Amino acid sequence: MEPITLAEAKLHARVDNDVEDSLISAMIVSARQAAEARCRRGMAVEDWPDGYPEQVKIWMLIRVSTLYENREAYTGARVFKLDHVDRLLDPYVLPGLA
Repeated sequence: MEPITLAEAKLHARVDNDVEDSLISAMIVSARQAAEARCRRGMAVEDWPDGYPEQVKIWMLIRVSTLYENREAYTGARVFKLDHVDRLLDPYVLPGLA
């Protein structure tokens, strides 16, 4: 189960139609996978039995809305860095193996 719902993502991105629901759903999966890669841990709801961190949900909402708002710019594999937003994930990053 994904940490944010399609409805939450659409509300945050201010999308009021159903035309691109499949695209936004794919962006939700992509955002979770990006969080998993950055934090080196599972970020699905099932991975957090004591409650999902709100900061991670906020990061995912920002990530999805940024991907959606700039979806045409991403077609050339150009990705916008959001270093200030990525700091929301810092408390959940597991140390890497040297």
